[in-house]
Amino acid sequence: MQAKKTGSTMRALSSFVVTLVRLVVLVLAVYAGVFGTSKAGVLLLPVIGTLIAMAVLPRRYRAVLGERDTWVVMLIYSITFGSMSAYVTLLLTSLYQMPKLKAGLFMSLLAFLGAIVRPFGGYVADRVTGVRALLVLLLAVIAAGDFAFAIWMPPVAGGVAILICLYIGFGLGNGSTFQLVPQRWKGKTGLLSGIVGAAGGIGGFYLPVIMGITKESTGSYQMGFATFGVLATCAFGALLLQRPHLREETIRRQQFREGTTLHDAPVIHHNDLLRVHNRR
Repeated sequence: MQAKKTGSTMRALSSFVVTLVRLVVLVLAVYAGVFGTSKAGVLLLPVIGTLIAMAVLPRRYRAVLGERDTWVVMLIYSITFGSMSAYVTLLLTSLYQMPKLKAGLFMSLLAFLGAIVRPFGGYVADRVTGVRALLVLLLAVIAAGDFAFAIWMPPVAGGVAILICLYIGFGLGNGSTFQLVPQRWKGKTGLLSGIVGAAGGIGGFYLPVIMGITKESTGSYQMGFATFGVLATCAFGALLLQRPHLREETIRRQQFREGTTLHDAPVIHHNDLLRVHNRR
């Protein structure tokens, strides 16, 4: 059954226009030096812009930001999507002295590879649940790949192989994330997709900055990849902690979609929910 639509088209349009105008003013203020002539203003731009965008959301929609599940999924997507940025081109040209044209083409191939495997990430998540798929991807692929690069600093062949594995993990992680969103937030899929997508954009801004700062400070990309590995490990730990709650909420919503209501649903304990899910 299709969910009932709420809200006003005109209000949504006016909120979009107000947000757009505020963001344009913010960008102009940053480049005019209102926040100082250092990099601080540019680094704060995504955070301030996000706060402005969220300020115009209706209060009932902002409530999802009070849920820990929301922040965990935002962190995960900021890693899986944000890491698919153009810093690889600079990495290849500076670390391996690869010609710029060749590095750009390889970056394009990596981006294409990450995009083409997204549906498979969703398929895997359908088979084993999005939470399990993300746990494996975050630990076994992304974090391991980042730490391997940081510790080994491989020659060009090894570096290319690790980057390919990482981008496959990023793409699969993107698909798994968006399999999880509609399962967990029934009736708010559009809202959460926008919020999670914004987190991915912010990650795409900050992760290359982290890589550049560590290169400037240490003369090597090792600390940059180590930082990425730590972030992926933190996301793994956060997801592991929230896993029981995510699974419980997902199963409850699946039961409601099948016709069970709050009034006629039996009292279900957490262990019973897990057993029902495992049988599926």
